[in-house]
Amino acid sequence: MTTEGTVLFNKRARLVRVASGPLMVAFDGDTRSPSNAPMVLLRCRMVQRLDELAASRGDDLVLQVSGRVFVYAGRNYLLPTLAQVVPTGDVRSLQ
Repeated sequence: MTTEGTVLFNKRARLVRVASGPLMVAFDGDTRSPSNAPMVLLRCRMVQRLDELAASRGDDLVLQVSGRVFVYAGRNYLLPTLAQVVPTGDVRSLQ
């Protein structure tokens, strides 16, 4: 679990929607650092736009995300401050 108040900067992530409905980000790990656990996105104007974008492009949209982490009831939440769509040509397979 990430501690409250942590600022994430430019983390590669994918948008996912769980069965109960909230929009979440699942972070990609790399060889230098493990990925953070998936986090629920706190509702704000940016998340609304990301939700609309995910509806048109699909929920597995790849982003570079920055934001502040909040913790409630033992679960991490992310309030995004910046989200940039990663062009599909920049996605590299590890295989």
